[in-house]
Amino acid sequence: MKDFEVHGSQVMVRFPELRNYRPGYNSSQIEGIQKRICTDPEYVRKFYRGGRGDTWPPADHIDERWALFRWIQIRLIAALDYFRKYGEKEMSLETSKIENEYLDLEYCMIGCLVGSLATKDQGMEKRFLALSPIGKVFS
Repeated sequence: MKDFEVHGSQVMVRFPELRNYRPGYNSSQIEGIQKRICTDPEYVRKFYRGGRGDTWPPADHIDERWALFRWIQIRLIAALDYFRKYGEKEMSLETSKIENEYLDLEYCMIGCLVGSLATKDQGMEKRFLALSPIGKVFS
């Protein structure tokens, strides 16, 4: 859960173009960034390079087949989702919504790696298909 909180608190640092965004405003800019995260592997590698440890593989070796790549994608998208809804408001780790979101992220990442997902949650299905357009959803 702490990991999710850290990613959520870094939105303004990672995406300075969102500094004037407020919850309830037009979220097309956030949606554009999320789409780029889903479709542009080099954009995701940029974030990987920024936080890469010394023992991690080189950025040009990772892609959608790597759990680490999917982990970065999903956490960036989730942080942007949180920011779109709540802005810079500090996350409360006591809320069940945050806990549920964190569990959903892990499930979505596994679905991306295997190419299919079983869910009735429309939001989860939308996120999965954005990340894995040729993936299969079972509901």
